[in-house]
Amino acid sequence: METHSADMIRSIDVPSGDAGAASMEVVCPRCGYDLSGVVQSWESECPVRGQCSECGLDVEWAEVVSPKWVAPAWSIEHARYVGAWGLLGRGVRGVARAMWPWALWRGIPLGAPVVVARLPMVAAMMFVAGWMAMTIVALVLMTASVLIFQHVVASGALGPGTQALGLVERLTAEWATWAFPVWPASRRSGPLDEEKARALVVVVGMTLAVAPSFVLMPVTMIRQRVRWVHVARAAAWGMWVLPVVCAVTPLLRLLAECLFYASLGGAARRTWQEVYLGVRYWGPIGGVLLMFTVTWAWWAIAVRAYMKIRHPRFTAFLLTLVAWLIVMISSLGIPGMFRDLVRVTYRITI
Repeated sequence: METHSADMIRSIDVPSGDAGAASMEVVCPRCGYDLSGVVQSWESECPVRGQCSECGLDVEWAEVVSPKWVAPAWSIEHARYVGAWGLLGRGVRGVARAMWPWALWRGIPLGAPVVVARLPMVAAMMFVAGWMAMTIVALVLMTASVLIFQHVVASGALGPGTQALGLVERLTAEWATWAFPVWPASRRSGPLDEEKARALVVVVGMTLAVAPSFVLMPVTMIRQRVRWVHVARAAAWGMWVLPVVCAVTPLLRLLAECLFYASLGGAARRTWQEVYLGVRYWGPIGGVLLMFTVTWAWWAIAVRAYMKIRHPRFTAFLLTLVAWLIVMISSLGIPGMFRDLVRVTYRITI
């Protein structure tokens, strides 16, 4: 094919003849609308770019008519069976991409086929990765609190009779706190703290409800016609956000503990006291804002870089806000659940 302007491409892999063009299956990657009629209207030239008449997505015709996308080696969703170690290696690289969503959606664009059967495995691996990351952070903070307290005791700031637990003893005594920072365990009230469990249910619900809340956004689901498989893919790859959000309050408590011990002695005692008081009073509000921001940021990037929806920040903000309001209002109907959420959120000091 000859071209006469910058908006035309020289050639494209289109079957020759009317029968060949009619047999092609050309669909919009976002809404699945049949675009073969547009292709059949081409005679001697084909444009570089076009727009789906159903959802308004700007498409590159070369990517739609003659897709040459190759699954990246780190994609757990598209990996062939390569054994346990091979899958683990892909999982590590996939998690690294998921932690930086821009790199993730560059490798898995909107036109990449969605392997629905693999999405539960992707979600499980992302959740475990987020849980392990939060566990490491909790372990670091608990180790720091033990070492700081030992240093304060050794300096004599608390008197000669004060003793401090060793690091191994502390970690053994409160293993559930650092091994399961998102699990509501408490050695004072038994293996399961019902107050923390109810609060955890609310937090989990607020995080997971963002994907279903797409149905309440008519502009997103009707006008732009985003298929549910794309929402499911974004939710699966973003499952690492769930343990991060759930661990915010436990990690703030461990941070407050480190600051409290640092404020007991040393030359910078007054400075640490001021920082501790700031965390004590503003930490709960900051924790809630941090949980909301992490959830919003993931979906804002997914909506913009992957689904290519207009006004991504505002759309993601509404989705997150609607999900939180629905779950919080629903929790009011369950006796004690919302109250426990408030108590656990504000219980970050020792």
